[in-house]
Amino acid sequence: MSKILSPVLGLVGMARAPKAVDRATGHSVAGSQAAQAALDPYMQTGTQANTMLQNKLSSGALGGSFAPGDLTQDPGYKFRLQEGEQALGRKQSAGGNYYSGEALKEAQQYGQGLADQTYNDAYNRWLKEQQNTYNILSGQQGQGRSAATGYGGYATDIGNTMAQSVIEKENQRMKGLADVLGGFGG
Repeated sequence: MSKILSPVLGLVGMARAPKAVDRATGHSVAGSQAAQAALDPYMQTGTQANTMLQNKLSSGALGGSFAPGDLTQDPGYKFRLQEGEQALGRKQSAGGNYYSGEALKEAQQYGQGLADQTYNDAYNRWLKEQQNTYNILSGQQGQGRSAATGYGGYATDIGNTMAQSVIEKENQRMKGLADVLGGFGG
């Protein structure tokens, strides 16, 4: 190759290398943006679930304890209490005596049975609700964590590709420069 043609071709190569690297970088950035857009809803729900879980744990709404006041607010307890009171009222209407020994004994047995069975039922409902809430929120957290991990890995790969492109661009530039300088000297 001639002493003039070789440096010219080297300059042309130097001019094309940055454009190719810029196109590759543009594709990498576009891919990163597409990945982020696809994973963003999962990352958002994960963030929301994490916030909700933190709020419920710090307020005691989740992970707290079952207290006697919780029993009196339980719908099952309220229903059984109402039904029992109506049954005792029907018995009284039918000619029963509230203050007889038998009526007092029945009322006492009713109250003890209501308290025992209803407390267990209410506690089990409360515990199941606690577990369900935790499982739902931690599942959403997991989706968010997986999406963020996936995006982070993808972004790292893109960063490595872009760094490799810059290195290649510099290598091409240096080779072109060496070709140009070598063409003038040889």
